[in-house]
Amino acid sequence: MNIDKAIMIPAAGAGVGVAYTILSKQYLDSYGNVPWIGDMLPAPWGKWSTLGGILIGGVTFGVSMFTNVVKNQGYQLYSFLTVFGFTTLIGGILNGLFPGGTTARAGMRLAPRARTFARSAVARTASMAPITTTGIPAAQVLS
Repeated sequence: MNIDKAIMIPAAGAGVGVAYTILSKQYLDSYGNVPWIGDMLPAPWGKWSTLGGILIGGVTFGVSMFTNVVKNQGYQLYSFLTVFGFTTLIGGILNGLFPGGTTARAGMRLAPRARTFARSAVARTASMAPITTTGIPAAQVLS
């Protein structure tokens, strides 16, 4: 199997960026805010995963895209660092926009949505129930 390096190296950069975002969210956020600057920012933006992702990703992406330092080293390093920086930057921004965990929320939201759907189905059924001559739904008269 022949694997093209032009595809695998940026994919590796994206994978490392996603791994950094997930691991920093899981392990570094337990240390609280970033010292000195993290306490001046609003709650989710001062965390290690958010601020670190934005700073590390922004610097890596900026250096790889807008300077010749990385471009002169070769295409492989350039493409890896560009995709890693962009992925880490976007991951940091998303950690700031959505500060809660996603796994626990998804499981907890299933039951209330199901109940809301059931209530709306009962309300639709009651509104479509036959109406007596007095204008009261038959389900209320019989209950």
